[in-house]
Amino acid sequence: MNDQELIVRYLAGDKAAFNLLVERYLKIVYSVAFYYVKNSPDAEDIAQDTFIKVMANLKKFDLAKPLKPWVCQITKNQALDLLKKKKAIPFSMLTAIESDSSILDTLSDPAPLVSEIIDAQDEQQRVIAAVKKLPKQTQAIFYLRYAQGMGFNEIAKQIGGLMNTVKSQSRRGLISLKKLLEEPKI
Repeated sequence: MNDQELIVRYLAGDKAAFNLLVERYLKIVYSVAFYYVKNSPDAEDIAQDTFIKVMANLKKFDLAKPLKPWVCQITKNQALDLLKKKKAIPFSMLTAIESDSSILDTLSDPAPLVSEIIDAQDEQQRVIAAVKKLPKQTQAIFYLRYAQGMGFNEIAKQIGGLMNTVKSQSRRGLISLKKLLEEPKI
């Protein structure tokens, strides 16, 4: 069943339909949450909160739209809310504890340095350029796998191939990509 059919069944009182949606999106929700909070306990809490929020608001969801972006946006918002709540020590309180410099010495700015941002952007551009050198079929598999978060079964259905063929093409693509990225920069 597709997402819309499961939503309709859940709204009609079929609790098992919502469980199927949770199973379908749990990995994606956890991955998005972990991306923001960088630890498993918080990512698990965010995933749970996300599905509670999805359950509470599913009757407002527009069935003409895909479910995945909506669920991912809720996850992102939950993660950002948690991060806002976890701000440990407001800066204004630091002056009150200046005598204990050990706390000040251990604080670090979580924001990346400008040089780190530039390096990450350069590396991202290198990877994108290398992926564009791969065959179109491999590019499509990479997009569906890594940008859309699809499993090999879903990708095989999407592109009309066999799962083992998709896995093989993905593996060969990763090997080719690694070789391309190991080439010296010009």
